[in-house]
Amino acid sequence: HFDLVVVNTCQQPWLKASRTTRMPTTRRFYRQLRALVAPGGLLVQEAGSAGMPQEFARTLAMHREVFARTWPMSFGSLTRHPFKNGDEFDGQYFRPPRLALLTSGDDSSLNPTEVDWKHWRSFRERGSDYRLRYYHPTLHRTLFVLPAELQSSLAESRPAAQSGGQSEEEEGLHLVHTFTVEARNCSEGTLNDLPLAGDLLRSMATLGDLTELGALNHSFEPQGLTALLLVSESHLSIHTWPELGYAVLDVVSCKALPLGVRNKLEAEIQRQLQCGTVLSQFSLRGKGLVQGEEINGGRREEL
Repeated sequence: HFDLVVVNTCQQPWLKASRTTRMPTTRRFYRQLRALVAPGGLLVQEAGSAGMPQEFARTLAMHREVFARTWPMSFGSLTRHPFKNGDEFDGQYFRPPRLALLTSGDDSSLNPTEVDWKHWRSFRERGSDYRLRYYHPTLHRTLFVLPAELQSSLAESRPAAQSGGQSEEEEGLHLVHTFTVEARNCSEGTLNDLPLAGDLLRSMATLGDLTELGALNHSFEPQGLTALLLVSESHLSIHTWPELGYAVLDVVSCKALPLGVRNKLEAEIQRQLQCGTVLSQFSLRGKGLVQGEEINGGRREEL
């Protein structure tokens, strides 16, 4: 087993079909790839470019069917593709940006856009000979931002604006912590289950160490629901569209929601709603308003 498996090849339809110019697109092949990945490991696959969006969409769908979680990536290149000079299909198959897939075999809670950058900062501050001329937190986040037309066709959201470079110390300077989640391709039954929605919000409050005050739930006709859980720290909510397999959830808190907690919240949502994709954003508000450290009913004593 390997901590990292890299598949550095993709479809090359302009060349004669062979093992080196075509990628297998069967479940069996991708299950074999998954078997190579060690627990907690990752797989990275080159997936063409914006010039072949349908091929990219098929590969993404296969990954999400076989693996625990997959993140599309896009990146630029300083080299022309294909490499052959004078080709007559310039832009037909390869058009910037290039695309790739980052996949976890067994950890659906992993979020590669949420990174602890302390080691990166330490690396730079030490003045190491290995200078990172280009790579930095903002660049890391942009790797997971697809072109607008692909975002629309694949229903992919951009990663959260706060995903790069925020340390726990910086988060502690803000009054309000907001974690917003989109759940897609969910079981229709779970999205119509009002008791389950209430239980999910209470489970999320427990994971965030939030203090429950009361709940308000409502079922819509012919389908859909809204549930709200008040906590001392603020509130949690869920609203569902069963006919679309879609739900949105929010956690708003004056208590910090560390990365580890947010990962657990995503995993719990995916488990209880039986959804195929979970997308999240984390934002901070009220910078500089936190002056005291005492908490009373979830709220700061001194503002």
